[in-house]
Amino acid sequence: MIKDYEYYNAQNSNFWGKKSKKDLLNIIDVLKKVINKDSDIIREINLVNLKRQAEIKAAQAQAENQKKQIEFRAMDDKRVVSDNLYDLKAQIQSLENKQKVKQRQLNALEESLTGSKETIQKLQALLATSVVAILGLAIFAFSRRSKKKAKR
Repeated sequence: MIKDYEYYNAQNSNFWGKKSKKDLLNIIDVLKKVINKDSDIIREINLVNLKRQAEIKAAQAQAENQKKQIEFRAMDDKRVVSDNLYDLKAQIQSLENKQKVKQRQLNALEESLTGSKETIQKLQALLATSVVAILGLAIFAFSRRSKKKAKR
């Protein structure tokens, strides 16, 4: 089209060596075609830019959506970890309470065992004393009996 314009613009076919009406109309037609082609190119460029902007916005929206999903998952994970931590702390507290109860029971049983050992030792000492006393009485009784038999 530019070559056509240059060609028609170079024409000077008028009687006086100037451009004729036909030459000027051809130039105008070529310039209209150039303007229309420029308009088409600008529309195409605008369309490409709009598509590019739409793709960028879609990518940004997708990135935002992914970011929100990640944040939501992170919050869920934090909540799950927090709940698990709370449950574990409750279990630890429960086990500590059970351990305290068991320790009290163990202490009470140890005190009872100590008391029982002391009672057994006292009973053994009493039994030993009783056995010695019974043996002493038996020996005394046999010796008295032998003396009575000997006197008779």
